[in-house]
Amino acid sequence: MENIGEKLKFYRKKLGLTLQELEKRSGIGYASISDYENNKVEPRRDTLEKLAKALEIDVNDLLKEEAKEESKPELKPELGREKELELFRALFKDLLMDVSVKVPVYGSVPAGKPQEAGGEISEYIKMPKEIASTIDYALRVKGMSMIEAGIFEGSIVFVKNQNYADDGDIVVARKGNDYTIKRFRKTISESWLEPANHNFIFGKTEFQIVGIVKDILRILKE
Repeated sequence: MENIGEKLKFYRKKLGLTLQELEKRSGIGYASISDYENNKVEPRRDTLEKLAKALEIDVNDLLKEEAKEESKPELKPELGREKELELFRALFKDLLMDVSVKVPVYGSVPAGKPQEAGGEISEYIKMPKEIASTIDYALRVKGMSMIEAGIFEGSIVFVKNQNYADDGDIVVARKGNDYTIKRFRKTISESWLEPANHNFIFGKTEFQIVGIVKDILRILKE
C-alpha cells in the first residue's frame, strides 16, 4: 500500500467498519472519507489524526513514507501581488487574446468574523471564456481565517451562485445580514462552517449558503 487512501480503506475494513460507522467514530463526513479512500482529495494532518484515532492506529500508519520524515509541508517563498498577477497573466496569455470575458469583482468578503460584503463593483478581471462561463462574480478577500486553504488577504475568489455545497467545499455564506467565506462541513445530522486557520474558532450557528468558490487568484502578502 503506497497511498493514504489504500491504507485508510485497509484499516477501516480490518475493523469491519462502514463509511457511516467511521463517520460516527471520527466526526469526519462519510462523503469526505470516501473521497480520501479513492484518492480524490488528500486529507489534512489534523483530519488524518482524527481518522487514525477512530481506527485505533498511529497516524504514521496512514502517512506516506516521505510524509513520515517531514510532517510539516515545506513553506514556499511568498510572492508579491504584482508577481502573482504577472504569473496569472502569463498562464492565460494565449486564451486572453481573443476569448476573454470581464468578470465583475464586487467589493470584498470577510475571511474572519461575518461582516457586510461589498455590493458595488470595484473592478473587473479578464478571464478565459471557458472559466468565466462557470462563475457569476468575484470577491476580494479580507481577513486571514482561510490562509491554510491558500486564501490570503487580498486574494480574489471566483464564485458561482448556489445555495448548496458538498462537504469540504469553500463557500460564501450569509449569517443574518452579514457574509463570510469558510469551508462547509456536514454530517448526516448537522452542518457547520469551518475556518482554515487553526488560530480561529468559529462556532456552529445558523447560516445560508449563497455561493460556492470555484477558483482562486491567490495574492500573497509581501
